[in-house]
Amino acid sequence: MSSDFLCMGIESSCDDSSVALLNSQYQVQTLLTESHIKCLEPFKGVMPEVVSREHVRYLPILIDKINQTIKLEKIDLIAYTAGPGLAGSLLVGANLAHSLSLILNKPLIPVHHIAGHQLAYLIEEPALLFPCLSLVVSGGHTQLLLLKSPLHYTILGQTRDDAAGEAFDKIAKYIGLGYPGGPALASCASRGNPLAHRFSIPMFSSETLDFSFSGLKTQAIRVWDKQELSLEDFCASVEYTIVSTLVLKTKQALKKHPMIKSLLLSGGVACNLTLRTTLTDFASKKGLQIHIPSSYFCADNAAMIAAAGIYRWIHHPTAQPYTSPLIRPNWSIEAYSCL
Repeated sequence: MSSDFLCMGIESSCDDSSVALLNSQYQVQTLLTESHIKCLEPFKGVMPEVVSREHVRYLPILIDKINQTIKLEKIDLIAYTAGPGLAGSLLVGANLAHSLSLILNKPLIPVHHIAGHQLAYLIEEPALLFPCLSLVVSGGHTQLLLLKSPLHYTILGQTRDDAAGEAFDKIAKYIGLGYPGGPALASCASRGNPLAHRFSIPMFSSETLDFSFSGLKTQAIRVWDKQELSLEDFCASVEYTIVSTLVLKTKQALKKHPMIKSLLLSGGVACNLTLRTTLTDFASKKGLQIHIPSSYFCADNAAMIAAAGIYRWIHHPTAQPYTSPLIRPNWSIEAYSCL
């Protein structure tokens, strides 16, 4: 393969169907994403069978749209999300990627979803200092990772129950903000007083770098049921507590690993303005480099999967013909880093 090539990325780990083309310099040639929020609104949450069917319906449409502008024959490499995620959704994307690989006779790269979030920084700012502390915050994941290199991951801490994004959504759902409620809760929070109610910070006195948000959810429900706070003040207090928890554990990780040179924030919850601002201000005071992808690349998207596929192909080429599509719904990021 020449030094100048095209990689197709396919993302279908949860409730977004996404296809992208990137060149070997990580420049996005095209990125198409179809959200399935509308069809999930009646269920007020993710229904695995429903989103699997939506992937079957929309992924071929997205690929056909790309083919109308850039012929599939020009693709040199195919990367797809192999895990973690919903098994049915992953299987749809994996089968499609595998079929394209056979038809076009192109190498196939299975990508870890969290690795995609990590390597999204290559699309916008390829010069990241290592070792790096990465905070991954989404609806399904809350982890602190130590990155010794772009593909070497060590889990320092992770949620023991609900992810931060899941806590946002569940609390928002309970108070009637719909699904997904995280963005709506953040919007209300921007007009409220974050100190109107002092929720206890989860895992505050623990030396572990793990997170726990199920207790905060219970606290929030009890406070809301008393109807003593306005909607805006309640949301601001909840957001303040979740952000404070994430920043607290980040600070603890930096104390335990003083060699860290940079911070990386990624995942869907990285779109939260309060979290972005708070972590950026903290990094500035500490003299640490920080990178937060633009909101468009924080959410699940195929560009980040293509970027991860390109990096692995260039620096750790492991692609090989697969007799069947590889999916790993519970794939550990540490296992992926050892491939």
